[in-house]
Amino acid sequence: MNRTVSSTIALVAISILTFGSLSPASATTETLSPAAQKQAQALVAESPELTESALVNDVEVYSASTGVSVESVLRQASSESAQSIEAASSSKKGKRTKKIGNAKHKGDVFVTPAFTGGVNHGHTGIYSAKPTIVEAPGTGKKSRSTSASSYKVPKKSYKMDVKTSQTKRNKAGIVEGVK
Repeated sequence: MNRTVSSTIALVAISILTFGSLSPASATTETLSPAAQKQAQALVAESPELTESALVNDVEVYSASTGVSVESVLRQASSESAQSIEAASSSKKGKRTKKIGNAKHKGDVFVTPAFTGGVNHGHTGIYSAKPTIVEAPGTGKKSRSTSASSYKVPKKSYKMDVKTSQTKRNKAGIVEGVK
């Protein structure tokens, strides 16, 4: 399955998990193959706020709008859910395996996987200078500055180069009354 469809499935799943069903629940798993029923039941078990009929209904709506079969959508969602749970487990164990390294420019950002309840919401940091990262490590913790050359991140982390002038980068870093 291509990255766009996979990303869309992930967004549908996150929306369902976060906000509940996208449409009124009237569908049942009775019309699904035994394998698809099992996948739907497993997804519902991982998300107690989600009902089986709501999941099936939303998957059917998504399937109708994309042309991807219901079984394929459920198979992909189950696969992504398993990967997300595995990644969350790895993330909790602290598998920070590579150093993020310096930025190309002041103001560039990085994104690392970060999970809550099996959903990857990501963690971001910004380069306050080419060799320095500023990040907010979590609720109740103060933001901090650290050396980019020694900061370790999980394998699937990315640096993003912000394409703008250095003058605009410098302006973005200015806080009123602070030099």
